Amino acid sequence: MTAKRSHAKVTDILSRPAAPSSAKSSPAPALHAARGRPAGGEAWTKTTVVLYDRQLHALDDVSHEIHGKHRAKVTRAEIIRAMVDAVLSSGLSLADATTEVAVRELVAARLKR
Repeated sequence: MTAKRSHAKVTDILSRPAAPSSAKSSPAPALHAARGRPAGGEAWTKTTVVLYDRQLHALDDVSHEIHGKHRAKVTRAEIIRAMVDAVLSSGLSLADATTEVAVRELVAARLKR
């Protein structure tokens, strides 16, 4: 008898619609964003990407160069978000790229113009 009740509870739980995950939605906008989180009212999702060591070193070099020249702190994440936004807003179509190398070549060609 206990097994039936337990089974019914599991069935009830499984048949419920999934609640939106709080980890995937951005919190209410704050005046000061938490460390590593974008400020402002735009929705965001925390994600993880794998970068090569050389890419991390280059991002750190850019960040340090900005800090040394302007005394402004710009994080790796801010630099990456800015580069993604720049490519997306450029009008460059990446639809013909079928590999990471092809994406890199299309973006590099646009930047060399």
